[in-house]
Formats: sequence, C-alpha cells, structure tokens
Amino acid sequence: MKALIVGQIIGNKDVVKEYFEAESLLKVNGYDAVNPINGIILSKMNKSAIIIGHINQMEECDAVYFLRDWVTCPCARIVNLYASESKKSLIYQENPAESKKMVENVIKSVEVSCGFKFNEIIKPGKKRVYYFPRLILVNLFEKRCGISIDEITKLINRDSRSVKYCISQFPSELSYNRKFRAQFEEAEKNLNQIVSQ
Repeated sequence: MKALIVGQIIGNKDVVKEYFEAESLLKVNGYDAVNPINGIILSKMNKSAIIIGHINQMEECDAVYFLRDWVTCPCARIVNLYASESKKSLIYQENPAESKKMVENVIKSVEVSCGFKFNEIIKPGKKRVYYFPRLILVNLFEKRCGISIDEITKLINRDSRSVKYCISQFPSELSYNRKFRAQFEEAEKNLNQIVSQ
C-alpha cells in the first residue's frame, strides 16, 4: 500500500529531516512511502508546481500521510481537498492542537449539513433523526481528525461499543442509502471548504 507524504514545505528549514522521518515511520507500519523530497528541495519551487507534483504522485497512492504542520501550508491544504474528493485514505500525524481544530471543523460541517446542533446529536437516547448525523460525526472524527475510539467516545457521549457500531454501519449506509450518502457528501464538502480556507 502506497502513502504519499504531505506537509509544510515552503519556509520549513527542517523539511528534509521531517519527510525522511515520516518515510521511515510509514515503512515500519507497512506502507510503501512516497517521499516527494527525494533529494530535491521542493521549497525552491513555486506553489503551483508543488501542488501539481503532489497531485500527480497521489494518483499512484492508496493513502496520503499529512505531517503535523500541513494545516499551516496552503499547498498541503489544497492537496488535502483533492485527496478527500478522490476518496484516498487520509492519515494524520498526531498533533493535539490541530486535532482539536479539526474536531471543531468537523462539528461545524456536520451541524450545517444535517441541520442539528452538536449537543442535540450527542444527547442520550436513540432518536432515529440523529442516527445519520452521529454516523457522519464518528466517521469524520476517525478519518479526518486522527483521534482514537476512546477520544471519540468522550466527544459523542457514548461507549466504545456504540462508536464501533457506528464505524461498522457506515459503509453499508453509504453504499445503499441515498439520503445518507447525500448528507455525508454535503458534510465532507463543507469540511473540505473550511479546511482549504
């Protein structure tokens, strides 16, 4: 499985070190790492060349690994948008501050797309009307925020069994339920717009 490494390039004096450390980490975890640096200092290139290079490399990959500082890089944010829309697996290097910000962005995007406040979606009970928003929240928390199931349980006020149930139900709802798919795609689109700003 191939994973492209993406992060802050322009103005990053430690760019080579960070990318090669990420390459080693991905290899240890069974990925064939695609390192866009490979001896070339991309920080000398202009932004559009960096973005085009990343997108071309991403086409050959199954996943994209975003370094801690990707949110501060306009190029990486655009690559994140393309990666999300192309349904690549997204992996995020852990960074508590960025995870917290991404959690806030996910909540905002789900609230807008589903029409319910976060506190309504996570309140105790099994009201069917909150089922889709809850599935979407759990999926986006897991895939886009890089947080654990334990952290998700605290966020949505449910036990780990409920979170795992949401994770297991998501693929079938996405495949067979048009209404759910439309809500999820709207939430994902909103999130991508927020992140790319």
